Amino acid sequence: MMFNTSGDRDPRVLLQPFINSDLDLVIFCTNMSGINGTADQQNFTTTEKIQLSRCENHLHVWTKLQNSSTPTLRLLNGDTKLPPPVCVPCLIIPSISEALNWITQGTDPSLAQSFQTISDHPLPQDLETADQVQVLITGSLHLVGGALACIQPDGLPVRHVDPELVRSYHKLKNNGLNSVPGMM
Repeated sequence: MMFNTSGDRDPRVLLQPFINSDLDLVIFCTNMSGINGTADQQNFTTTEKIQLSRCENHLHVWTKLQNSSTPTLRLLNGDTKLPPPVCVPCLIIPSISEALNWITQGTDPSLAQSFQTISDHPLPQDLETADQVQVLITGSLHLVGGALACIQPDGLPVRHVDPELVRSYHKLKNNGLNSVPGMM
């Protein structure tokens, strides 16, 4: 999972539902795409330092949530025991493109940036041997938009509208139907 928030959202509320998920890894990254020439991804209301500080806070919140969700086991003799914690590894990566490249280990051809390993953070074994990697990108629309800019730097494909579908819509509208099924 890649996660970030913007504004004054409470990360506990957004991260809590993922505590018992079957995640292999959580990456906290800024909302900066890390790609040159993406003017629509610029945010003049914050700095890289502020965004990295927010990532550190998210990591702290995630770690605290994981530690507080560890169940207590009651033994047959009445004693209680904490099982060894099952913590989902997490780390901070400064930009979206770096995070995506690190997750895919440079194997995804749609990510044009050069790949660099992060030696302090080896990839979890499950991800290293995976044939396919699925990444949930959540918490901020800026993060999702930045990820889309990395994956499809030329933008989304042009949509082609079926002229026959448009004619049938107008025909239904002109015949007095106030609502067309599937359309508002």
